[in-house]
Amino acid sequence: MVYHRLTPSAIPVIAAAAVLFAGTAIARADTNDDAFLQQLKNLGLDCTSSALCIQDGQNICTYLRSGNTHAAAAQNVVATSNGMSLQQAWGVVGAAQQHYCPDS
Repeated sequence: MVYHRLTPSAIPVIAAAAVLFAGTAIARADTNDDAFLQQLKNLGLDCTSSALCIQDGQNICTYLRSGNTHAAAAQNVVATSNGMSLQQAWGVVGAAQQHYCPDS
């Protein structure tokens, strides 16, 4: 299966956040990104673009921080993916939270 994008509408929010937090994100990006991508691989998901999958993980965090539930995030991932199971989507949401927004 191929995991693409969570929601295109979240891109401007992520871009703005990236500009604000670029200095701190760069310092820990490689470790978090690599671990996030490995978890996706362990879930049986094939990222056609590491950069897009990483951005999807960050979009999930934006979605959670805006007051949405983990269940809603998992449903959104299923709805916007190419055949991902709900179980895999829960894994994606969990991986995103663990590596990008443990505070959510």
